[in-house]
Amino acid sequence: MCALARWVAGAFLAMAVAAFAFVRFSTRHLREPEVRRNADRLAVNAATCFAWPACVLLLLPEEELLRGYAVRLAALVVLWCLCVDARAVVRYVGPLEDYEPGESLGERSRQISTAAFAAGTFLLSSGIGQLAPCVTTLVFVALLLCVLSAVPSGGGARQGLAEPATWETAQRACVSAAAGFLALALAVCVDHKLSP
Repeated sequence: MCALARWVAGAFLAMAVAAFAFVRFSTRHLREPEVRRNADRLAVNAATCFAWPACVLLLLPEEELLRGYAVRLAALVVLWCLCVDARAVVRYVGPLEDYEPGESLGERSRQISTAAFAAGTFLLSSGIGQLAPCVTTLVFVALLLCVLSAVPSGGGARQGLAEPATWETAQRACVSAAAGFLALALAVCVDHKLSP
């Protein structure tokens, strides 16, 4: 990875931290529980929109992998979905359980984990040569994020937390980022197969 890619990734990570801090700081005066939860959800989702591109730049070691049409399209779709998640939080007013129930998060984690296993098996058996180590990292991180998001999602694990909305949204953001990494890994393979 070149120095410019590292610098850009660092800038995106700094923007993620700044977005989280800005939303938390600007909503610190809110006292109503439901509004406070929405503000916490917005802070996490806003930070995720900036952190995801930084992670992509850090996980893909070769810049040439980011130049394909399928990769660019997949990255734009993932970023659009992350932004839609942030916008949906702003409009939602209601109980935390109705916004993202634990069963739904667990189901999403299982679906993405299954897809990650299938993609990993395909990538290892397709004979893509030098491309395998690059995309395997994305598939592994996607699988890891799904597992880490699903493990502490039991109701008893969240009761002692001071900020359950932040924790729930962080879990949901990890699953969304995992789906994005998986889509990007497959897009890299598609670009590789379509390149002359």
